[in-house]
Amino acid sequence: MVSDPRRSTQHGQLKQLYAILDEQDICAEIRNTNRYHQLDLDFHTTLAELHGNSEMVRTLQQMRDKMYRLSRRLHRIHPERLSLNAQQHRAIVDAIR
Repeated sequence: MVSDPRRSTQHGQLKQLYAILDEQDICAEIRNTNRYHQLDLDFHTTLAELHGNSEMVRTLQQMRDKMYRLSRRLHRIHPERLSLNAQQHRAIVDAIR
């Protein structure tokens, strides 16, 4: 029986998403917004890659700096949203698993 390489790749990307989520939880708890936002961008890029959406991956890469600035500004004003955002991300990954 030959394993499907796409399935292996998807499994690896899901593991990567859960690793990102685990680190986001820690960053939200200690309010490490710099690292949190890097992980947020990694989350969205990995999710787009998982679904084979190369156009979204390219768009996210082009908008990375702008997204980072917007996210930082939002969470400076509303730091409580870090945990909520991380919970929403986890729910998304749980739903597609």
